[in-house]
Amino acid sequence: MTAKMQTMRDQPIAALPEHALPKRAKNALLRGGIATLEDAAEWTDRDLLSLPHIGRAYVASLRALMGR
Repeated sequence: MTAKMQTMRDQPIAALPEHALPKRAKNALLRGGIATLEDAAEWTDRDLLSLPHIGRAYVASLRALMGR
């Protein structure tokens, strides 16, 4: 993993730009206990999809931000 990717994974969900993930999705992740992209990486797609307001497009955006 490159240093840039590691830095991105440590980034707080709340600090992600709106074009990367809308506020509604960020709030759902935070309420679900996901504070960073690293936290999200530990969840399966199915688990992420179980959160309110998180759909396949948002999961795909998260995975892209994580470099997956």
